[in-house]
Amino acid sequence: MIYFLNTIFVTAYPSENPMIEGILSTYSIGDYVSANCTSGKSNPLANLTWYINEVKLGKQADSWVWEYPPSPEESDSQGLHTKTVGLQFQVLNTHLVNHGGFSPKVEIRCTSIVGESVRHMSVYPKLVRALTSNKLAQERNFNSAGE
Repeated sequence: MIYFLNTIFVTAYPSENPMIEGILSTYSIGDYVSANCTSGKSNPLANLTWYINEVKLGKQADSWVWEYPPSPEESDSQGLHTKTVGLQFQVLNTHLVNHGGFSPKVEIRCTSIVGESVRHMSVYPKLVRALTSNKLAQERNFNSAGE
């Protein structure tokens, strides 16, 4: 007798975009940004990647990316799982980009890949430059001169 054993791999793609949590609406140069990105449910687990202004993040000195270990609560009865990665970085002058508006913003994007399925979410917090004591004094003098 000859027996054949075949294995079928079924991929379940996420039905929703990844979710970014923890981002504030405004940051100043020097502030730290801390966020989490959680994928939609899938099997196998999604591959999550962070980008800042289109630059893929890894283990750069100015950012930290980490993966949370999977927990049983992240799986459902059909064997679908979510995955969460964290991000922390310090806002630098190099992050100031004008995205077609008047206020400089930074694009923070999380991309989720499962097989051929690519999904992403982007957020655009506003960046403000902190005024130095001299600039603050100049602003006050300018504003008081107009009174």
